[in-house]
Amino acid sequence: MKIVRVPIADIVVADRLRPTDPDAVRALSLNIETDGLRHPIEVSKTESGYRLVAGAHRLAACRALGWADLPAVVVAGNAGELRLRELTDNLVRRDLTALERAQGLAALRRLYQEDHPATRRGGYDRSLKSLDKA
Repeated sequence: MKIVRVPIADIVVADRLRPTDPDAVRALSLNIETDGLRHPIEVSKTESGYRLVAGAHRLAACRALGWADLPAVVVAGNAGELRLRELTDNLVRRDLTALERAQGLAALRRLYQEDHPATRRGGYDRSLKSLDKA
């Protein structure tokens, strides 16, 4: 699998099985802005550029960030094979259960508050002592 940089302007998004979720794109944009894009998208080569195969949310997030290009894997195949790649990209992913998501958010909060102690109580000291100074 060879990863190449593909100009975002050359990628056509058409005939997708599911639309992108604007809230998910916003959240992903924040994550990509902080940590970078961890997984390349998949595209197929066309006569005029590329067609998105897998990674619509990642592509939309990078577009929202104003990126000119992004890492991609160029795949080949007929229409059915490319649709199969799109389907399996979504179906083989294991989404979190409600419990796993809650546990992950709790762990994230704990780790964040260790690095940013002032956020533990809403960003400021709410003790009576601090009220006496006001």
